[in-house]
Amino acid sequence: MKIKNLPLLSFLPGVLSNVSFRIIAPKGKPSVIIGSTVYPMGLHEFPVYEVSIDIDLPVRYFYSIDYSDTNEADKGVVQEEFDRVKESGEETLNEFFNRKITVKTHPNLPKAYDKYPNFSPSKLFDDTSISTVIINGDPKAIKALHKDPTSDEKIHNIEFIYATPYSVRSFKNATLSIAGQTTKYASKLSYKISNLKNDKNKELYKRTSIKLRAEHMDPTYLRDKIYSDILNSLGVPCAQNKFTRVYINGDPIGLFDLSDNVANNRYLRETLNNGKKFANENIMFKADYYPPVAWGDLGYYGNDPYSKKYDIYYYKGGDIDDLDEDQAYDKNINMIKQYLIPFLKEINEYPKSGSLNLDIEMFLKYMAMEFVSGAVDNYWNRPGNYYIMKNMNSNDGKWLFLDSDFHFSFGIGGSKLSKYLSSSINTYTSVYDEDDIGTSRPILDNIRKNPDNEKTFKDIFIRLINTAFHVDALFPRIDSLAELIRDDVAWDLTLPRVSGYSDAEDLQYTINDFEKQINRDDTECDKKYIISLKCWIRHKGINIASQFGIEYPDSPDYSKGVVETLVQSNELKESNESSSISDSHQNTDNKEITSDGITFRNYRNIALINITIMIIIKLLI
Repeated sequence: MKIKNLPLLSFLPGVLSNVSFRIIAPKGKPSVIIGSTVYPMGLHEFPVYEVSIDIDLPVRYFYSIDYSDTNEADKGVVQEEFDRVKESGEETLNEFFNRKITVKTHPNLPKAYDKYPNFSPSKLFDDTSISTVIINGDPKAIKALHKDPTSDEKIHNIEFIYATPYSVRSFKNATLSIAGQTTKYASKLSYKISNLKNDKNKELYKRTSIKLRAEHMDPTYLRDKIYSDILNSLGVPCAQNKFTRVYINGDPIGLFDLSDNVANNRYLRETLNNGKKFANENIMFKADYYPPVAWGDLGYYGNDPYSKKYDIYYYKGGDIDDLDEDQAYDKNINMIKQYLIPFLKEINEYPKSGSLNLDIEMFLKYMAMEFVSGAVDNYWNRPGNYYIMKNMNSNDGKWLFLDSDFHFSFGIGGSKLSKYLSSSINTYTSVYDEDDIGTSRPILDNIRKNPDNEKTFKDIFIRLINTAFHVDALFPRIDSLAELIRDDVAWDLTLPRVSGYSDAEDLQYTINDFEKQINRDDTECDKKYIISLKCWIRHKGINIASQFGIEYPDSPDYSKGVVETLVQSNELKESNESSSISDSHQNTDNKEITSDGITFRNYRNIALINITIMIIIKLLI
């Protein structure tokens, strides 16, 4: 009898492995389902849930979440529509419900220049995964903040939880506020988080403050990210960013761009001083744009610090945020008089003076990036949205130009996009004529009067289209990032917005807009208000090559190497493999995912048959 039934032994399991399955669940009770068996999961470290199972690897599985005890009880139990595969290892990463991709490595951009020498990278900006941000606080205070997002209200004693596929960091005394200027009038709000230190004085991966940018104006969600990626290739200090899901008091808010807060001292020391504390207070101003009274063109308008022309420069150094309103005003005036006006006068006298205490090459790299991206809300077009900092700790107090806020770029912003796309570096400022600010940009104009500077400027453009701004370097990275966030974009587009502003801007994009804006590079350049991302990059590169009298390069130059991202890893067991979705994970529609010709539903049926056969074998023996 035993011999007769030997073929059935092929269904018997091998040596069982004890495997821990983990999932991030901000709301509800998760379970993992293997075959027809449901394994409820217990709390590991919120929001991560875990269950350990003795199982034969490889194994297929999927997750479910029971919402019955939440404010979304009408959902009932929701199951994933695809199966995952655990090939080997003792535990999964911290996976996320209904997200097909947990970790994805992207093609790196070639370096145009060496990296900024004083920059110390942070694992916070590991862009191979989408993190999860959970914000918990007084419901009444948060409701009031959302109801009037134009206020400067701050909510203290916020619980801030940051979860990745590898770890969880929690902070009990964070501060929450609404971020931005024009974005305060959007239905999907942006946020600023500060005071990110725990009881042991540990920070969020070398950051104490971050911004959560809503990217409400960008159907690709990628423009801000791509802009910073190219700045990294240029070797200039800049805000880093990555993608994250945000929940507030358990409710889903959306997919956000998690970015640096440029004025934060912790960011500055990591970016400009190799992570070391500054010995001296740096002098720093933020420039704004408020025509017809004033705009941040860095022009010299006399020695009176009370001049309306200087009203749009705000001192951001030292302890300015700890002062009351009168003290802050007095310090702002004093710093304008003592530091800013002498610098503006120095700009005015250059190049005749032969001296300008500014990192000129860094400034020109920022300007080149503004031009190639069509950054319509930045210095060259609408003078504002940048910081200038006098580094009092090195280089004899040299001034640094630090650009910021890049979401209006690569074909978004205004009704003259086609003119920005076709303009030259000599006609760029003449495109925008709505606010009567003129075409003068004193610092850029005067720097370009020096022939050596002008040659450097043109060389930067040529270097860009040969490296990071080349379509064969940039398009694969865009495609990879888009694949990572696609599920989350679809999720974000279904969510209600929380702003209570009566006339909030609510741009109704769809997943089809996401796909078209990313994938079309020849048929979406004629749009009046929004040009597709790839179309802008392709045609702007051709435009630059033409105006400098060179051929568009056949392929990108990788001779300086690539821009690398500091990534996280499993701190406990780096050798563990993550689980993946099934062999057909490239399917992103709602069709059944198949592998080796067997649908997932059939797989579950086969698992049940195997169990039945095992029972029969035991009876026969």
